[in-house]
Amino acid sequence: MFSLIWKVEAFAGRSSGEGRDVTRQAPRRKGLTKAKKRALSWSLSDYHPPAYSAPFLFLYDSLTQLDSVAMALKRINKELIDLGRDPPSSCSAGPTGDNMFQWQATIMGPGDSPYAGGVFFLSITFPTDYPFKPPKVSFTTKIYHPNINANGSICLDILRDQWSPALTISKVLLSICSMLTDPNPDDPLVPDIAHLYKTDRSRYEATAREWTRKYAM
Repeated sequence: MFSLIWKVEAFAGRSSGEGRDVTRQAPRRKGLTKAKKRALSWSLSDYHPPAYSAPFLFLYDSLTQLDSVAMALKRINKELIDLGRDPPSSCSAGPTGDNMFQWQATIMGPGDSPYAGGVFFLSITFPTDYPFKPPKVSFTTKIYHPNINANGSICLDILRDQWSPALTISKVLLSICSMLTDPNPDDPLVPDIAHLYKTDRSRYEATAREWTRKYAM
């Protein structure tokens, strides 16, 4: 005696019907000839997955996105707690209002840089699949720097291809602070400023100090 039951469940419709359980049972093989047994035998190749309809796929995608958002919120909340317990030197950050995915940060200009005395504000936007994708960080305070353009965009490798889920927003802010002290003119976002940094450092620093006094004090 041989019996094999196939049961396929779908929640949002398929090519064979809407919202039903489909149960297929192989016929009993007792008393059949070998030829009939071969004809009625089942194999995995006989089974074809149901063609799920668009509503089912939409529901699946929505649930997947909700899981991703929940994971991101958990990680962001942990980083916020860690920032409160052990804030990085000369930096601070936190949510803007009730939106945990939108933060504002401040960086104090390093004392050994032309940005000394300035208070620089930054916008931080976390993606819903954080920390698997980097946050978007940009200056909202104008600053004269070869790696930061007029829109506040930052050319920093850990915010691009060198991002790792092991990094945190605290480490990102510390890296930006380090970049203010030690710019990277070989990977500039503003080539003209990078050229001035290389060829006339004193003029570059004078302009950076002027912008700091004008926009960050």
